[in-house]
Formats: sequence, structure tokens, C-alpha cells
Amino acid sequence: GTPSDNNRDMLDKGRARRTGTKKRVLTETDVLTIRREYIRGKKPSLATLGEKYGVNAVTISNIVNRKTWSHLH
Repeated sequence: GTPSDNNRDMLDKGRARRTGTKKRVLTETDVLTIRREYIRGKKPSLATLGEKYGVNAVTISNIVNRKTWSHLH
């Protein structure tokens, strides 16, 4: 088929890369707030914090474990 046919087939079968998804960029303030919220007594889940800030749980884990944003105290 044509490239157009192939693209339509990919979309129909869920094989296409998603476009138009917004990538959330965290600020230093977000990171410090995430760490404070996680350290507090309740310890919201990583997934809950991720949903709140528009990122995934791995990103939150990396922040609270200082694998990323380690320059912030």
C-alpha cells in the first residue's frame, strides 16, 4: 500500500507513536515541593504525586531519591 495506507493501518492497530502528548516540565519549586510532600508523615504514593504533577512515578522516585535534581537541597 501507499504510505498513507500504512499510516492509517498503524493508527487503526494502535502501533503509531502518539503525537501531541504534552511533556510536563518540572520547575525547581515543583521538585522541592515534591520532596517535602513525600517526606511528610503521610507519604503519598509515587503514582499519586506523579499524577498531581503530570509525570510518571519513576520520575517522582528519581526526584525523591535524588537521582535527578540532586543539585537542589
